[in-house]
Amino acid sequence: DMIVVTGRGSHLKEMTTLSVGRHFSGFFSEIFHAKGYSSDGSSKPKSQICLEQGAKIIFDDDPVHIIDCASAGIKVIVRNQPWNQVSLPSGTFRMVSFYEVPRIMYEINNK
Repeated sequence: DMIVVTGRGSHLKEMTTLSVGRHFSGFFSEIFHAKGYSSDGSSKPKSQICLEQGAKIIFDDDPVHIIDCASAGIKVIVRNQPWNQVSLPSGTFRMVSFYEVPRIMYEINNK
């Protein structure tokens, strides 16, 4: 199963669900909203959600979530963006294009 762990606030839950459904219909089994962006304060850090759900790899572009997840042993595929040009911890893999995902997945699975 593939899940969405989003940094979008829970106040955007309906819009997020509609957007994911429109662009990725049937692809993801569930959507989770991460801590720091939840309007009701009930959510958890992305790393905790990933660990509870058994996720071993996450795509992210926010340095806060990248470091959080990598520190928890979750592999992070980082979509290269101007705001994440920081030194990243081990367990992270930068990509410029989604065409790089198969190569990165191969690299992750063969380490």
